[in-house]
Amino acid sequence: MNPSLNELKDQVLKCTNCSLAYTRRQVIFGEGNPNADILIIGEAPGYDEDIQGDHSLANRDSCSIKF
Repeated sequence: MNPSLNELKDQVLKCTNCSLAYTRRQVIFGEGNPNADILIIGEAPGYDEDIQGDHSLANRDSCSIKF
């Protein structure tokens, strides 16, 4: 059985499997249409994204895939 996005988010929020769990301020799970045909996974949030809880602060020009 595949977990729903809400179940997956709950698992991520509780995860302590790596040292990031002890240094992050919050989990930045993402957003978007859960029924989308594609999923884009970016790099881990940086310091500013972690502080503000906003993944959209990342430099979009650094994406290796251009549309």
